[in-house]
Amino acid sequence: DDFLPLLIYSVLAAKPERLHSNAEFVAAFRHPSRLNGEDAYFLTALQSAVAFVKEASPKVLEISQEDFDRLCAESLAAAQDAERLAAAASPDAATTASPEGEVIAGEEA
Repeated sequence: DDFLPLLIYSVLAAKPERLHSNAEFVAAFRHPSRLNGEDAYFLTALQSAVAFVKEASPKVLEISQEDFDRLCAESLAAAQDAERLAAAASPDAATTASPEGEVIAGEEA
């Protein structure tokens, strides 16, 4: 099934707040008519993605601690770079000019 890896990636990329508690809330309080079929499949897939992200470790992923730490650091740096680029490209980002005439994104005018 190709869906679960894509869902895991989407969960990681979206960084939703309180994902675990929200998924558990839905599981506990959904209407009994929603206990089967497509709705149950997608809830189970979401719970699986949450569990994978929560339990991911070098041992689970079958890689060395050094590789795990290096890949995590690289991914974190890439995510931070992407967030900086998105913030700089945002039309809501205020810009000002530095004394040298350079435009500085993200600072109030």
